[in-house]
Amino acid sequence: MANDKYTTAQLKATKTTTKKRVALGLFTMPDNAMILEDIQAYVQHWFKLLCVDVALLRQDLRTTIDRVTGAKDHISELEGCVATLKAEIVHLSTTSWTLEHQAEEAENHI
Repeated sequence: MANDKYTTAQLKATKTTTKKRVALGLFTMPDNAMILEDIQAYVQHWFKLLCVDVALLRQDLRTTIDRVTGAKDHISELEGCVATLKAEIVHLSTTSWTLEHQAEEAENHI
């Protein structure tokens, strides 16, 4: 309930919080519209903060995705190296067996 010299519309136009209005003595008891206005301002404030937090989380997620993608590329390269090493081990194993077999045959011929 506003003082006689202030209408509800004038109070809304001041854009001050209920606490400030009470401190200024503009009214003694807040009406529902003023309380709703304060709640809306509070919700808008926290919504803006949450939007900033979401934007930062999205940026962190993009960075993480880029790192994972880079790691996958490195893993693929390493898998290729492992396959090459396995093939080389099989080749060396076969070569070793062949050399041992040839050495045995050479000893038998001597």
